[in-house]
Amino acid sequence: MNTQTIQLRGCTPEPLMSYLKALGILRLVSEQIDPDAVGCWRNDVFVLQTELTQDQLVEFFLNDYQPTPIVVPWSGNDYFEVNQNPADTHYRKTPSGPKIVEAFNQTKCDRLKKYREAISKVFSAMQLSKIHSKADMGKNKPKYLSTLRNISNGSLVEWIDASSVIIDNKSAFNDLLGSGGGSDGNTHLSDNFMQNLWDMFPDFDEQRQERRNAVSKVYDSSKKYLSNALFSNAIDELILHRTSALYDSSAIGGPNSTQGMDGDSLMNPWNFILLLEGTICFAGALVKRFNTKKAKSIAFPFRFDFTTTDNDRTSDKERSGHEFWMPLWSQFTSWCEISYLLKEGRAEIGQNAARNGLDMARSVVSLSVDRGVNSYNRFAIVKGRVGGDNYNTAVNLGKFHVHYRKNISLITQIDRWLSTLRSVSSGKNVPVRYATALRKIETTIFDYCRFGGNERLIKLLICLGAAQQQLGVTMGKVGQSLKTVSPLSGLSGGWLDVLNPQSTETRLALSIAGIWDASKELGSIRTNMEHVELTGFWKWSDVKHPRVVWSSSRLTQNLAAVLARRMMDGNKKSCDALPIHSRFPAGLNMISAFLANETDDEQIDDLLWGFIGIDFRQAKPLPPCDAEAPPLPRAYALLKLLFLPGDIVFDTTSKQWRFAKDNKPGVAIRPEPRILPLLRAGRLGEACRIAYGRLVSSGFQPLPGPDATRRWREHEWDSEFQAYENPMLAERIAAALILPIHDYELNILINLVTRKSEPALS
Repeated sequence: MNTQTIQLRGCTPEPLMSYLKALGILRLVSEQIDPDAVGCWRNDVFVLQTELTQDQLVEFFLNDYQPTPIVVPWSGNDYFEVNQNPADTHYRKTPSGPKIVEAFNQTKCDRLKKYREAISKVFSAMQLSKIHSKADMGKNKPKYLSTLRNISNGSLVEWIDASSVIIDNKSAFNDLLGSGGGSDGNTHLSDNFMQNLWDMFPDFDEQRQERRNAVSKVYDSSKKYLSNALFSNAIDELILHRTSALYDSSAIGGPNSTQGMDGDSLMNPWNFILLLEGTICFAGALVKRFNTKKAKSIAFPFRFDFTTTDNDRTSDKERSGHEFWMPLWSQFTSWCEISYLLKEGRAEIGQNAARNGLDMARSVVSLSVDRGVNSYNRFAIVKGRVGGDNYNTAVNLGKFHVHYRKNISLITQIDRWLSTLRSVSSGKNVPVRYATALRKIETTIFDYCRFGGNERLIKLLICLGAAQQQLGVTMGKVGQSLKTVSPLSGLSGGWLDVLNPQSTETRLALSIAGIWDASKELGSIRTNMEHVELTGFWKWSDVKHPRVVWSSSRLTQNLAAVLARRMMDGNKKSCDALPIHSRFPAGLNMISAFLANETDDEQIDDLLWGFIGIDFRQAKPLPPCDAEAPPLPRAYALLKLLFLPGDIVFDTTSKQWRFAKDNKPGVAIRPEPRILPLLRAGRLGEACRIAYGRLVSSGFQPLPGPDATRRWREHEWDSEFQAYENPMLAERIAAALILPIHDYELNILINLVTRKSEPALS
């Protein structure tokens, strides 16, 4: 027979109800009538390829489809009130509760044989478990579930596995089927399922009280509902007061659900029937977890702990629970293959299984999941959004496409640190700022996984730095608890590959973060920013050190304060040179832009806090930057010559100045401590006059040179800046003095402010 390609326009990736319908249809057709059937998603519609024609597909569900026996005896009183030997009964309306169970028991048709057998197993398991009331069930639910599963087979076992898992004599339920594994609040999915089957199956006509033309009426009505569910054909009415709120929140009714003040809940019975058939695909299992103390844990396919981000629009009370990632595939695939994918339902981060939505996102973009999946629809199961606090709702969080992100491995470096922060943030009496910082980090990681772009990795570094600052406020402590979150450290030099090397802010922040002491008497600049110590690894200090001078002030004030502190500590430690070496010198063009106030100081500050977590020892040097910049102020050039990280030497061959290397002696221009206070007070002229005198005593001939009487004219620097007040320039020069410069740029400074390149003493 020729295969037919049927577009099921009623089966779309969202809402969750429509997605589950597609799975249910493919499963039922493959298992009950056409084992060669295949399906896929095309243009957000499920496409079925089968030997059945469209009309034959409809006839199959109307006449031959055998429903999965969905029963939930472990919730409510229904099964304890069932008359197991009822007389034939006729119903004026659709029965519910224990009556719907009795109605199924009264049937004689073959298509409901498995259902009748399942109901019989329910009561047999009650007898074996010695359960006679709802109270007994509440105490012995795990025992009952195990007993029922042991004496059952086939599709009933599939339903039990989809709804629940038993571990350590405790029952855990699949929240894809409500909080009670087939019940949600006061709603019993099995009751609704059976009621909808009763309404749609002509097999129940003998039980309907008004039987005149009942066959044709039910059959025709059911066919219309089925055509709407499968092909989205128009229909003039739906069933009132039925709801599938967990799977389609728009169908619950209530305020603002339609025109007017209020609306009734409406549902197509076939939608509910087919979606529950789709949930059978998500059977749970016990799995072994590596690197944990627990030997086993519960796993349902593609179910993860809910990761909330700033894009999800979830309230505080909704930030717990689980989320499901529903796979979408574009190539025709058999039910056997899809079933295998869903049963595995696993994603990995390195050697560990993904545990939350963020892990899943990372796994998807590292291609650690099935390669045949093109995208996923992400749904969160939240409480209280629709129907009250006892009811769950599936919230669509959007589609996630499968794309490989080459730098995703960088995020692995923060896994342990992030896991600890996540654990601490969920504790009691924890400052809200911890949870806020964590949420920003996870949002940025999720955005990178979803959209890519190195700019999002840079933003992640900024978020990490912001979190590090928050930890530093209490030196890693939460109230009186132990120091549980270590300082962020150990990030590889690979993070530098995602930076924009032409960004002035990036280069300046990196230059500052790389400041260290070549004599190893002092620590890196990080020790001036927060209370940390380096003892093989970074850890929080037990005491507050006076060397930490970084505050909430402006970047320029903080940089000047750090420079002053490192000068003082360097003198105390008898350092051979000013301890402001850096592995990433800032170019003079960058410094020029900084002095002209053309940089974003806030961004530099943010980047700096992220960069201090990078281990620069293995980092590659950045390429030269050719960014244009305004002219360099001569006052800065004059002052900077007093704030160099070591001696300088004059190469007589190239006629160029260079920094002295390998402890070779050279010209030492000693820094002057009085200069920084003057600059911070806005007295730029006085600072320049002092620097002028220091250069003269070091053997240089600064401009302007001596007058006719051979007296140096340093007073002209003072008078130049007395003519106008420019405290902003003075403050920015004080900050810029800590910025390291390139070796080859030393001559530019010297030539700007001296008459001759070579001093008299050389």
